[in-house]
Amino acid sequence: MRSIGYVGKVEADSAEVLLGKHAQCGGCGACIAASDTRERTIAAANDIGAVEGDRVEIEIPPGRLVVAAFMMFILPVLSALAGGYAGYRLAGSLGLPPVLAGIVLGCLAFAGSFLLLRGVDKAGRTAGLPMIIRILDQDETEGRC
Repeated sequence: MRSIGYVGKVEADSAEVLLGKHAQCGGCGACIAASDTRERTIAAANDIGAVEGDRVEIEIPPGRLVVAAFMMFILPVLSALAGGYAGYRLAGSLGLPPVLAGIVLGCLAFAGSFLLLRGVDKAGRTAGLPMIIRILDQDETEGRC
């Protein structure tokens, strides 16, 4: 999905891009503007060197959305289930009742998955972000989402 917006604050390798809902928007929800007409600010990888005030086109690859959704929603649940199962199986060696050990290790694995996601986010700060693909001229058409 592609969208057009204006660059706000620029950091080392990313930028905040101000997006608005347009009449041509298909309402897919990927730009987070499908529910109302307010403008939204998102972070985007800025590999092309856009500066504050530039009108830019960004791209959000569908594959990245699927991977991000998996990592944010499915990975913690799978971690909690795996931790719970491991706690239940290791309860004898831990000296705890099986249910208590399962709950404790399940909660620890759940929390650990978020710490892991935070570390991955810090390491690859722009890896999962939408990308600024080009800087638009002033005379290019308005209103594309």
